Amino acid sequence: MRNAVVKIKPEVAEIAQEVELPDLPQQQFSFINDICEGKTASQAYADNYECRQLTPGAIATRATMLRHSPAVKQWLSLTRQADISNAMYTRDQHIAELEEVKAYSLAQGVPGAAVQAITAKGKVMGYYEDRIRISDTPDVQDLINQLRDQIGPDVANAFAAKLMGKATSPEDEQVIEHAMANLEDEDSE
Repeated sequence: MRNAVVKIKPEVAEIAQEVELPDLPQQQFSFINDICEGKTASQAYADNYECRQLTPGAIATRATMLRHSPAVKQWLSLTRQADISNAMYTRDQHIAELEEVKAYSLAQGVPGAAVQAITAKGKVMGYYEDRIRISDTPDVQDLINQLRDQIGPDVANAFAAKLMGKATSPEDEQVIEHAMANLEDEDSE
């Protein structure tokens, strides 16, 4: 816990007067400044409040409650806007915040949320890979079957031979031309 006096940055104080923000105790200003300097809410809380008797989960709970209190939220938002360069969200901060969420979830008896935080942490650290199979062509046999149902087996077989790169007979070519002409006629109607 710190006993140092925290100064409000002049640009923050100026804006605060214009929008009439609520007064806060020095500890809360220090808490806000620590978060804007890159600490997690739990770290900032532990640095500014007496926590020797508290478990990490209890610290995380209290830090989260303080961070989401209306007055602190307003000041935190204003401070971040005034000093955006110090509020950059880094990978380490993200990992620390996920760790905080895990501790909070376990303290609240919500293991599912803790597992999600652990999984998200693993993804951020690169332990998981999302594999996506993208196919822009449907299965050829499915196409042929759909064609058979809609335009008959002779035309479907001719198209299938053409699609698969097989040699087509002059009769097949004629069937395909005739089918294409019919399709064009249907489209123009």
